[in-house]
Amino acid sequence: MKQLLLSIVFATFMLSAFSQEDEKPKRLSKEEEPGHFRKDNVYIGGGVGLGFNSNTYGSNFNLGITPEIGYSFTHWLDMGVSLNLNYYSYNYGFTGGGTTKQRSFNYGGGVYLRAYPLQEFFIQVQPEYNFISTKLSYTNISGVLRLNQKAPSFLVGLGYGKRIVGQSGFYTAILLDLGQDNSSPYRQVSTDVNGYATGTTHAVPIIRAGFTYYLRPKKQK
Repeated sequence: MKQLLLSIVFATFMLSAFSQEDEKPKRLSKEEEPGHFRKDNVYIGGGVGLGFNSNTYGSNFNLGITPEIGYSFTHWLDMGVSLNLNYYSYNYGFTGGGTTKQRSFNYGGGVYLRAYPLQEFFIQVQPEYNFISTKLSYTNISGVLRLNQKAPSFLVGLGYGKRIVGQSGFYTAILLDLGQDNSSPYRQVSTDVNGYATGTTHAVPIIRAGFTYYLRPKKQK
């Protein structure tokens, strides 16, 4: 249902962008035509991701980096490839006593699409595939449990930033994983009213801030 709602909202923004295209100032060079590759429109970039969440029974924290390379197809559409390296720390407390500590490291990557229905605001859609290494420890149980997992994710969110094709820029975005894989590094284990794990997960907000730099900036006239 969430994916369907997202698709409807995304399609609405796309139609709005197309209908207003003639009214927007052209940001690409006059000689550029759709379907023609231009080195001027290739950019590299990177971001820093930060996530946090807390409740009565525990908290989590994550920090990561996301290098990327992309291409600006039009003044309102970018597409590219992004890699990620992330560290996660989870702490859970239980009503009956005892705590669980989880430390995870993951790496992965995927493709992304950024659409700009408004000049400084964008929608981002980013499917990923991740490899996760996890260590679990319990205060009331001796020993450590280690897990190696693989999981897809489907990140969707909104962002704000300065973006002019051919010039450097910056952005800030907040993303949520709308996928349903419980092993995703962007989801946290849910607990009931007594603080016990329910076997389900919920999405943790991910905040990313980064920059973009075009490889061949256009010469100012």
